Amino acid sequence: MSKAQAQTSSGKSYNRGQGRYKRGHDNSTDDDGVSSSRYQRTFTDEEKNDFVNYQKEMDERRDRYERIVKLSRDVIIECKRIIFQLHRTVTVNTSEGKEELLKEADKRFNEVRNKLLRQMAKELCYLDQYYYVKSYDWALEEYIEALAFYKFLTSGEVLLYSEVIDALQFVDADTEENKKLYMELPEITYLMGLFDVGGELMRLAISEVSSGNSETAVNIVNYMRLLYESYEFLGNIIHTAEWTKKSQVFRDCLMKVENALYKWKIRENDMPTEAANIQTNTSI
Repeated sequence: MSKAQAQTSSGKSYNRGQGRYKRGHDNSTDDDGVSSSRYQRTFTDEEKNDFVNYQKEMDERRDRYERIVKLSRDVIIECKRIIFQLHRTVTVNTSEGKEELLKEADKRFNEVRNKLLRQMAKELCYLDQYYYVKSYDWALEEYIEALAFYKFLTSGEVLLYSEVIDALQFVDADTEENKKLYMELPEITYLMGLFDVGGELMRLAISEVSSGNSETAVNIVNYMRLLYESYEFLGNIIHTAEWTKKSQVFRDCLMKVENALYKWKIRENDMPTEAANIQTNTSI
């Protein structure tokens, strides 16, 4: 076979293959068009109404979720302000001034409960609250932290789960039925909120030690030890990244309070010796 014949035959074979590919591709396109038109169906009016209702329900859920998130932000902001106010009790020298600060904090707690938390309970009334729990559990953690800090300052006791449950139950007096409103409180949210109070207690203890009031710092370290032992008793029942992180932070806060008390105790033991040396040198 000559060189020209070989080129002609190779070109023909190439064109034939390309033509077969095109014809097959065009046939498949025609078949798809026939099959799609053959099995095509239209939605009935009832089905269209169902999808419209689904859209409305999803929009209502998103809007409700955003309203709860906004209320949660307001709760967090107000609780942080209350915590800041409670820290001011260290700078007040008189017992009357401390009582006045605590009464004002209690008043602000009632405003948070009766306005913000009640409104959140209204939004969640007769609904599956665990569907919206991620929109408000972070606010409850901050509320529990502030409430636990307040209870320690007033009584030195641990905030109980039942006390928070009672604070999250309301009666809607705006309606004739006086229906009961409430907010679900997962146990993990309560425990996380108590974890957060460790940082506030650490700041309070260091401030008290710096001002020479070691008795309050000793009460704080005993409180934190008891709370940490209770968490350690749970073991690995709750094993999440957030739980592990907060547990480590609480432990670090406890160690800082203990170190502050150890240093204060060492200084207290050294002070009489220094005073005795000064007196001896004076007498000589």
